[in-house]
Amino acid sequence: MSEWWEDFFDDVWAAGGFGGAGLEARSAEVGYIWRRLKLRPGARLADVCCGIGRCALPLARRGVWVIGVDFCAAYLERARRRAAGASAEFLEADMRSTGLKSASFDAVLNWWTSFGYFTDEAENARALAEWARLLRPGGRLLMQLVNRDGIMADFRPRSGRVAPDGWLLVEDSEPDYHTGRLKTRWTWVSPQGQRHQRLVDLRLYTLHELVNLAAPHGLDLVCAHGNLLEKPAGREFTHMYVTFAKLDES
Repeated sequence: MSEWWEDFFDDVWAAGGFGGAGLEARSAEVGYIWRRLKLRPGARLADVCCGIGRCALPLARRGVWVIGVDFCAAYLERARRRAAGASAEFLEADMRSTGLKSASFDAVLNWWTSFGYFTDEAENARALAEWARLLRPGGRLLMQLVNRDGIMADFRPRSGRVAPDGWLLVEDSEPDYHTGRLKTRWTWVSPQGQRHQRLVDLRLYTLHELVNLAAPHGLDLVCAHGNLLEKPAGREFTHMYVTFAKLDES
């Protein structure tokens, strides 16, 4: 039996998801990532779950050497076509086992709610362990993910929005308090009226849960924000932006 994420990321999501958010990350996103990861020209960055290269490409154009990692071959091919000579490479691999060299990166990025996919909690921890393995001592990991406290503070079982390019998205959600997961039926309607449905089954984390999950892998919390303006993470924000530093184990 396949997991939900194996079928979710297709042309529909590329059009209704990436399309609505723009093919490249906004300047505010890029600036935040640059500051929090302490990037500089020549730095080595692994963008894990890079998709079509929304973050990888603008960062590469700033002089960072980027390897984008994703399991979706079609998205990676789109990223390669758009790279246009930027200092970026794209690798098809599982986030839990990238095959990249240990301690070979100054920074690792996991952006846009790309964590908590796996039903087995040990597999989510395995992904964190892999990202920690890639970092040199003192290197940084930045994650952007859903904030469970914020979602549950004002939980709405149904929500909807219209993307700038005309796609309508309706989300019907049900929390599982036993597992900490949120199951959501996403319904997209294209500008031409075509309906598409997908199921998302995501593990939601509180900040303290994430910190405890990361600690055994040598990842120490640096800061946690609720938005790109660097307001402290809290229940008033539905997302959180969490930066860890890799401890020196010597």
